[in-house]
Amino acid sequence: MLPILKDLNVLIRKSTIHYRENCPQGDVILSEDFQKKHGEYLRGRDYMVDFYGYTSVITTSVGNTMYVPNQWFVVASYALGVFTELMAYKDALLKVCRYMGQRPKLYIPKMRDETASINRRFFIEACEDVFSGNDPETVREATNRLWRFATDYSWWSGNKTIDRADFYLSVCLNMLGLVAVSQSYVGDIVSDYYNEKIAPMLADLSGFTENLSGKTYEIEDYRDPKESVPEIEVERQTDVNEGDEIVISVKSRE
Repeated sequence: MLPILKDLNVLIRKSTIHYRENCPQGDVILSEDFQKKHGEYLRGRDYMVDFYGYTSVITTSVGNTMYVPNQWFVVASYALGVFTELMAYKDALLKVCRYMGQRPKLYIPKMRDETASINRRFFIEACEDVFSGNDPETVREATNRLWRFATDYSWWSGNKTIDRADFYLSVCLNMLGLVAVSQSYVGDIVSDYYNEKIAPMLADLSGFTENLSGKTYEIEDYRDPKESVPEIEVERQTDVNEGDEIVISVKSRE
């Protein structure tokens, strides 16, 4: 049975390795179908966009112009799976907040910063309601993962609190090895892909480029990524170990 929520730590780790080992370098020619669909989406947000051979020129609704290498559209596609799962976790957490009658803007930061003050039993009961209709073991697994997502940001390399609209940005940029402020638009592209609902087109480079091929965000066990790492239990307090953080090392590649 597929999980309600995937193991986010493993998904990010494996997606990062896949990206670093498989993302092609060099010039990118975007397909006409992609230019049409993505262009229509951007123009629907009052953006202006012109696609050229290997670059694109995008002007935002407030008049800021960006010169974007087409390579960025390829790079962003590798983070789409991670972004999609982050949104699934956030949606579940918001539903749990609503069940408990809590305001996300206040409760979500409190879960991270004042974890000991949170009523875990109430949280578990809320999860059981939100995840109802699934077998008990699957619900228990999803509950454990959602708790860790909300209380242990090192587990998914998070920075900004989950209630923020841009909480995903540092995760995606870190995964893609992008640190410059000027490269942050790649994170916006990932978000656009998700909102645009064009994931099937982006699953393989041949689906949206003219000169490349190979899988992007769909790693080998994408539907249920696994790794022999024990999970935290909701019922007891566990200190965060350094080994639980998302760190890509030589050993993790083997």
